[in-house]
Amino acid sequence: MSSPEPIFIARYAAGGLSTEDLVEYADRKLMEGAYSDYLVAILDETAKNWDAISPLFELAVRDLGYAMPSFEKAILQLVRHHLELIAAGEVDPLFELSVLWRDIKRFDLHKDVKHYVGDSIGVETLYGLYFAVDDLDDSKRDAGMQKIKSEIVAESERWLENH
Repeated sequence: MSSPEPIFIARYAAGGLSTEDLVEYADRKLMEGAYSDYLVAILDETAKNWDAISPLFELAVRDLGYAMPSFEKAILQLVRHHLELIAAGEVDPLFELSVLWRDIKRFDLHKDVKHYVGDSIGVETLYGLYFAVDDLDDSKRDAGMQKIKSEIVAESERWLENH
C-alpha cells in the first residue's frame, strides 16, 4: 500500500487539490512535528491563493524529502493506490472507483484511446464496470451489484499484476 504522503503529493501533481488543501497540509505537518521554512511560509502568506501557495508547497515537498511526480506518473500512482485498496478488500469497490475517477478527473480518459475509454492506462474494464450499475434491472439490482463489485475486485487484481 502507498503511504498517505506520496498520495497527497500525487493528488497535487494530478491537479486534484485546492489552495485550502495545501494550507491544511502545511498546518497538519507542522502540528505533527515536521518542519520546513516553506510550510511556515504557507501559513504566513497573506494572499492565500494558488499562485502564492503552490510554489511554496512544491518547495516544502522537496524540503521534506519527497519527489514531485510528473502528471502522468501521478495518475498511475493514484490508479495503483485505489486499485490496491480495492484488491485488498479494504473498501467498497464502487465507492473507491468514484474516488479514483475524482482523483484523476483532469486526466483525459478519452485521449489516445485505441478501443475503449480508459484503455490508454488500462482501466477500460473498470470504467465499464463502474457504469454498468446504471444498466441493472431493478428486480435484480442487489445480485447485480454484488457481481459487479466482485468483478471490480478481480479486475483490480489483474491490473495490479499487469502494471
